[in-house]
Amino acid sequence: MTARVYVCGSFRFADRVAEVGRLLSAAGVEHLTSAEPDPDGIASCLAKIDAAESVYVVNPGGYVGRSLCFDLGYAVARGRPIRLMEPVEDPPVGRFVAAVCSPDGLVGLLTEAGRVPIVRGSI
Repeated sequence: MTARVYVCGSFRFADRVAEVGRLLSAAGVEHLTSAEPDPDGIASCLAKIDAAESVYVVNPGGYVGRSLCFDLGYAVARGRPIRLMEPVEDPPVGRFVAAVCSPDGLVGLLTEAGRVPIVRGSI
C-alpha cells in the first residue's frame, strides 16, 4: 500500500515529526514517519520514501541536516514532491521544493486539494 506522505525531519525534531503524524492520523491521511531512530538507519528512510507519494519535512527554523539532505536527494531522484514546514536558505535544496506549508496546510492539501494556504509555491 502506498502512503500519501512520508513525514521526516532531523531526529532533533522527532517530537514535532510525531505531532505531524498524529495530526495526519486524526485527518485520516495515510502516512509514514521517522519519529524514532531505526536500526536500519538511512535504508529505512529510503524505503519509506519509496512507499510514499510525497515527502513532508519538519524543519523548524529551516534546519535541514546532512542525513536529511541525503534523504531529500533520494526523494528528488525518485520523483517524489517535497514540501517543507519552513523555508530553507540553502538554494541547492530550495530549488527542489514543491511548496512550503504548515502541518495544517499539509492536511488541507492532502484532504481537500486546492484549499490549502501555501506559504510559498514552487521555486
